[in-house]
Amino acid sequence: LEEERMERLRMDEELREEHLRHLAEMREQVDDNKKELNEIVQNAEERLVKRLEDQVTVERTKTREQIEAFIEEERSERLKAEAERLTSLQKRLQAHEELTLQRLSEQRARWETEVETLRQKLEAQALKDKQ
Repeated sequence: LEEERMERLRMDEELREEHLRHLAEMREQVDDNKKELNEIVQNAEERLVKRLEDQVTVERTKTREQIEAFIEEERSERLKAEAERLTSLQKRLQAHEELTLQRLSEQRARWETEVETLRQKLEAQALKDKQ
């Protein structure tokens, strides 16, 4: 009986040790799996961060190009408007110049007529004075 009891104790002890070994192995596997999972998550996070950084760079470049295009378009529109304004101003100045030249020509013709009339009066007076 005592032998049976000792045998059972020995078997119980072996089972307990085997359970402890299995538990240790399972803990080791859990730790290994945890480490592997952490590495996978870290790698995934790094790839995600890299992808996001690349997308931000692409979006920044596209936005910059759009802004530059808008600025260039606005500049072009302003230059076109300025050119139209200058063309209009040039036409108005040319019309003013033509009007001024016409008035000067008319004034010169009136002066010439007045001078001719005055000359004729003076000649007539001089002839009258000689007689």
